[in-house]
Amino acid sequence: ERERRVPVPRCELAGTGMALDFIALLPDEEIPETPAACEAASSSDTGEQPAPDAWSITRAHFGADSLELALHEELLDFAEAFRPTRAESAMREAAVERVVSLLASLPSFASASVRPFGSYATGLCLPSSDVDLAVFGTGFESKVQQVAGLRQIEKALHRAGWRAEEVEVIGSAKVPIVKYVDGPSGLSVDLCLEQQDGIRSSALATKAARQFPPFRPLVLLLKRYLSSRGLNDTFTGGVGSFLLQLLVISSLQQPPLHPPALSPAACSRENLGRHLLHFFELYGLRLNTTSAGVRVADGGRYFDKRQRGWLNGERPWLLCVENPIDS
Repeated sequence: ERERRVPVPRCELAGTGMALDFIALLPDEEIPETPAACEAASSSDTGEQPAPDAWSITRAHFGADSLELALHEELLDFAEAFRPTRAESAMREAAVERVVSLLASLPSFASASVRPFGSYATGLCLPSSDVDLAVFGTGFESKVQQVAGLRQIEKALHRAGWRAEEVEVIGSAKVPIVKYVDGPSGLSVDLCLEQQDGIRSSALATKAARQFPPFRPLVLLLKRYLSSRGLNDTFTGGVGSFLLQLLVISSLQQPPLHPPALSPAACSRENLGRHLLHFFELYGLRLNTTSAGVRVADGGRYFDKRQRGWLNGERPWLLCVENPIDS
């Protein structure tokens, strides 16, 4: 009974005159500040593993009579609990160093450089996340050359002084990669050659994290949510990390309306619970995926899929998101 549904301005679908309604669950009263003393200490400062009940529903939250504030507190706990510890960061760095040393021993890669991208580079990784690496300066520009170069790396991995398991070259993919499991750490590693898209997508995520403070905790929670339900595999129609990041950016570009009763100071604070509910409501209930596509470039907007020729006649309900790197 403490919650009320407040309509927010209609967002026009670009170029069509169509409009979409956005409705958020908002509290009746101003949310109090959380005392600094209540903030959890970072596990990365101590190197310790997070406690199993780090975001337990039994933990008392300051002002937890508000659903949104309780969600806000738990999202902060979750993001902090899954922040890499010093030991985990060192383990990933060591895995990268092993690859760098391995490539330096190969004549074709003697002058190459290795750059991490993806969740490892942006700080959006979970403990189970892969390590994505791109190798530059090889001179392998064509796909055929890149597959041949990856075969050289595959052979070197089998001969490496450290254990590399499940080594596999996927040459038929749009972006050829070599996959393996780093034996000493148990981390999965994906390595590609001369691919700039991964670097650009990482730069986009880093920019979004600076521009939108809720971006990181929302992405981490939603990645875990999708992974736990087997919905993160793009090969089977799931939502991969990059697509998820674009969806989160778009939802933050179209935020829920704050109640008029709240002061400007209260409206400026970022409530993660409110943004999480808004995300699920936007993509679960409000967005008409049959007609509307999502664009995050230039401040974000929606577009008509039919006008762009992006409407799939057999499956018109498919989610359509423009890749800002290609636009």
